[in-house]
Amino acid sequence: MVRDRLRRDDFDGPWKDVLERLFREFLEFCAEDVARAVDWSQPVVFLQQELAALVPEGVGGKGIVDVLAQVQLKGGAAARVLCHVEAQVQRTQDLERRLFRDHTRLYESKQMPIFTLALLLDRSPEWRPDRFDNRIFGTGCDFRFRAVKLSDWLGREAELLASPNPFARVVLTWFDLQRAKSDTERLELKLRAIRGLLSRGLGAETVRGLLRFIGWIVRLPEKLEIRFIQELRAMTELKDDVYMLPWERDGWDRGMKEGMKEGMKEGAARKCRESILRVLAARFGPVPDGIRQAVDTIADPERLDRLIEAAAVARDLEAFARGLARKE
Repeated sequence: MVRDRLRRDDFDGPWKDVLERLFREFLEFCAEDVARAVDWSQPVVFLQQELAALVPEGVGGKGIVDVLAQVQLKGGAAARVLCHVEAQVQRTQDLERRLFRDHTRLYESKQMPIFTLALLLDRSPEWRPDRFDNRIFGTGCDFRFRAVKLSDWLGREAELLASPNPFARVVLTWFDLQRAKSDTERLELKLRAIRGLLSRGLGAETVRGLLRFIGWIVRLPEKLEIRFIQELRAMTELKDDVYMLPWERDGWDRGMKEGMKEGMKEGAARKCRESILRVLAARFGPVPDGIRQAVDTIADPERLDRLIEAAAVARDLEAFARGLARKE
């Protein structure tokens, strides 16, 4: 049952989030030569909207994560490069063609060099695409890209544990998630991963990004998720408050306690609605009036309980709104 849910889980969101938050660390881990050439004193500009506009038929898809960043190379204002990273969770037949399509459209639009990297998260050792070749009769194109197979690090966990690069913790968590056979094991790996990163003396923003990835990608049933939040608080109370996740501090602390633990006492429905909106605001910023109005009309205590959990795990406001509209 756990394996079935593992296959159904949506890993796209957490992978995209961590690749953007730890972009430098990712490049230093997967493309060290490229990372050395980048001038990290200059800002990294993410261009997701531009990529989406250039591929109107849809960027990526289920199990596909696209990240487009503009970086400055060492040596002058003209040395700008686009880095297009696509993380592929499962083996697919059209990766090469899709990367070639994105590369050509990006170049036509931006007229600057493009570094393309495919991060392969699958477990198929023989699948190692690195080119799209449509040449025939001396014409056509041989497009090459760099591919990094994360499974090549299997069996090298000791190196990952010793690595000073925070992205190694992302890789370890991903491997452990594949091995977990039960919800209890998933809880233990989640706590073990967080204990490990808190002991590394990393910067606050790096810790926050890793906490977010681990908390997001390792899904747990409701009761175990509450237990995880309690243990996370116990681990981080001795740290500065900056290490606390916003949704954990402002959302679960109020939402779960007010909405679930208080039960359906007098005024509990109102508190649940307030908690739902707090969770959404803590995770995504201002909550649209449409969602606020829809939540305010709900009085059923069981549905409000479910919506508190949905607000804490929803991928984005649009996903929460779709669940809200289904009236489950």
